[in-house]
Amino acid sequence: MVVNPAFAATDDPIGRIFAILAGYRERILQTDYRYGCPLGRLGLEIDPENRPAHKLIAQNFAGSIGAVQECVEQARESLPAGIDPEALATYVLAVMENAVMLSRPYGSVDVFDRSIAQLSEHFRLLFERR
Repeated sequence: MVVNPAFAATDDPIGRIFAILAGYRERILQTDYRYGCPLGRLGLEIDPENRPAHKLIAQNFAGSIGAVQECVEQARESLPAGIDPEALATYVLAVMENAVMLSRPYGSVDVFDRSIAQLSEHFRLLFERR
């Protein structure tokens, strides 16, 4: 629901990452700050002993990480040597999950926007190091 439109919106791999994030931001606004990542919510709420459910949630997160990792790998020439695409993609997902989560209690996208702006700065610095 978010990744495919983001990939269709631009061919730029880093642009795709930020289009995914913009899609989450739009969902937050459309739902009057009630939207939260369903997988993130499930991961926190399902009993820790329910390993089969957590395994399925992890598989879904891995799919999201994989989509972002694909973008990072496509932009690899512009990034410093030694960047771990999977680790960077995991970092992007962690920022997004927490930014979405924080927007709900604040009832604002300001915290989301600040988080994504900091992520953008992180990418800018990575490109600068190249």
